Amino acid sequence: MELQALRYAAIVSAMTFDMLVDTFARYRSKTQPDIEGAKTAILEFLNWESVYEDQFAQDTRVVLPAADFSKELTTAVMRLNERGIDIRCVRMKPYRMGDGTVLLDVQQLIPLAEATDFQTQIGVKKHAERQSRTDRHELRLKFWEGLLAYAKTKIDVHANRKPTQDGWIFGGIGRFGFWLGYTARQTDSQVELWIAHGSGQTVKNKAAFKALEAQKPGIESDFGAALDWQELPGGEGCRIRYVNDGGYKSPQEQWPTIHAGMAGAMVRLDQAMRQRVAQLTV
Repeated sequence: MELQALRYAAIVSAMTFDMLVDTFARYRSKTQPDIEGAKTAILEFLNWESVYEDQFAQDTRVVLPAADFSKELTTAVMRLNERGIDIRCVRMKPYRMGDGTVLLDVQQLIPLAEATDFQTQIGVKKHAERQSRTDRHELRLKFWEGLLAYAKTKIDVHANRKPTQDGWIFGGIGRFGFWLGYTARQTDSQVELWIAHGSGQTVKNKAAFKALEAQKPGIESDFGAALDWQELPGGEGCRIRYVNDGGYKSPQEQWPTIHAGMAGAMVRLDQAMRQRVAQLTV
């Protein structure tokens, strides 16, 4: 029953207004379908004075009536409600009175009538959150496309990397356990050397960090600016980074300048670190 209802909803969502009129007219009379009569009846039902094709079948409501519902079905309906689909379960139970009168008890089970307004608010909030995540991912993807296209003309560390929706992109520096990466946040960005030899290698990571930190004056002199040295005592890996102003939520006309700054910093970080990383004995 529920699958048939969902199929009908899918069919209606793909219909034009004229298709619905034709279907309804043939439902009324297969031999002599009254197109104009069907059209008038539908317009009256929709409370429309004329046809608004762009508003027709934009949202489809599904009502599932039954005497009872399985746990599997109610779970599925609640999940679909969370995803913004207007679907509800209505329990309809008949009762026969002593005089033979049949009464029909109708109760909406999902969503609960008392919670409809609240659930609508939650649904709107979740939809806004999903839309925000989608917008953020698309914006970040576009930001990475511009950066990688520019950066590969300056340095080949990330030349084979593709844009991603993630907030970071890493490439190798020629030795396992050491990675050169870009990170893009909303209002700033960074280039970094990330030291991580894998799970359980905390001691090795810290030793490599300390060995590089002992060369801090020379590294920062070669890089041309002070770096942020993060041993990260609570984690396994370590980070040596440089933070740039401007991120993926900066005005897009500023992106070329931000990309140039990030790529330039990556070139300098690679030059300052590559040989030193290769010569480490830890």
